[in-house]
Amino acid sequence: MNNCRQTVLLLVGCLCFASARADVLNVVALGAKNDGSADVSAIVNANTAKGALFFPVGIYKVAQPLLLKNPIRGEGYSRISVVNAARTWLVSDIVCTNGTRGVIEFGGDRPINVENLNVMCGSRECGIRIADCRQNTYTFIDKVGIYNCAAWGLYVKGRGSRPIFAGNMTIFGTTKDPTARAVGIRIEGPADCRLTNVEAMGVNIGLELYNGHTYGDNMHLWTGVMGSHEPRWWNDTRGIVLGPGAHFTGSEIYPDTCYHAIDLKGAGSFCEIMNVMYWEDGSVKNVTDRTGSFLHVADPLNPGKLVLNGGLIGVGGNDAHPGATAKHYMPSAVVRDVILKSDYAIKGANIDRLCVGRNLPDYTVRYADKGWCKVADIFTVAKTGACEGTLTLDGGAAWRLAFVKGAAGKADFTATPLNALCAGRELKTVEEDGVLKVFVFSPDASPMSARFATTYQCEYFRPLDHASLRTKAGQPRYRDVR
Repeated sequence: MNNCRQTVLLLVGCLCFASARADVLNVVALGAKNDGSADVSAIVNANTAKGALFFPVGIYKVAQPLLLKNPIRGEGYSRISVVNAARTWLVSDIVCTNGTRGVIEFGGDRPINVENLNVMCGSRECGIRIADCRQNTYTFIDKVGIYNCAAWGLYVKGRGSRPIFAGNMTIFGTTKDPTARAVGIRIEGPADCRLTNVEAMGVNIGLELYNGHTYGDNMHLWTGVMGSHEPRWWNDTRGIVLGPGAHFTGSEIYPDTCYHAIDLKGAGSFCEIMNVMYWEDGSVKNVTDRTGSFLHVADPLNPGKLVLNGGLIGVGGNDAHPGATAKHYMPSAVVRDVILKSDYAIKGANIDRLCVGRNLPDYTVRYADKGWCKVADIFTVAKTGACEGTLTLDGGAAWRLAFVKGAAGKADFTATPLNALCAGRELKTVEEDGVLKVFVFSPDASPMSARFATTYQCEYFRPLDHASLRTKAGQPRYRDVR
């Protein structure tokens, strides 16, 4: 009896599935050529209101935007830009100069999913353009590749909450147009759009947001120069751009090799990233201006806000061969537990490269060496300023350290013992290259730990956060025994 009942339920389930698929139309059965020999846009646009459309593997020539009324699905997403008949490819023959047309277009308040296919752009049209996004759009874009992009890969404009969820996307900029200023994803207005597992490669801007709140997870935004782009192209590259009122909350975000990794362009812009990854590499070619910065604020009076929690920022350069981005210092940002990797020398001239946020450094260094062991580096490059901190050794000896530079320009150092354990311990300072270095004497090579906790600092008169600083090889930067 139970077996019979299970069989009946299985048959009913199959019948329901078959019924649900009855309105899926195969575009090849409708007359569309999948060998790239003929334009399919008229056939698609004439049938999209009848139901969801299925594109079997093949190459589909598109000479006019596909104006969707229902979902479309292909049979093969590719992460490489090689057009072949083993995947579903929509190859654009659309003539557009300014991004006002898309290979795929839709809008309104109906859910129109786009899944498991690839778009090869032909001029400056968008890959997917959603220009009238409303409250009940509720669209999934999943496993979609967009290639040869010279305008926008994905463009969304409108209003409403949670209208677009886009995931498992690859967007490649063009290598054929050296003057192109491609944008991987641009969103204007809608709130709560979600982006997951997205790579935007070789574009001018990875992610550009205006108004609304967007969430992102596992995004690689690489703007390294591709092909024979003009040198000025590099100066315009951005990982993330936030316009007025735009909020971005993300995790595992990799704004890779950009002139400005994050650009806050207006009042009310807010960016919070958990686990950021940023690295300058050798992909930047034909560039003369290497003076970019990790964070750019368009209006210092309305800077917006950047919060980074965890991650890694690195640059492939040193004093003799500076990396493509020379400045990491972000005084207007809140930065916590972000590792900074570089081989720049610890000297005052490199404060912008060796410091990240304005947070008060609190770190511990450990030695097993005999002699004078360095426990703190204090930048003193400001004309006047001060900073204070507490130095505590693992045995309990503690001092209040004060560093002050007055109008005369001389840096003064005082160490006030905080307990009787300081008796017999020695401190000294050495000033070199705009950095005041603090040393503790270790009488033997037994293990020693020293914690430096900053209580006050001025901008450009501040301790170096040894806990966050590494060489490019990952080795600690604090070790110095004299």
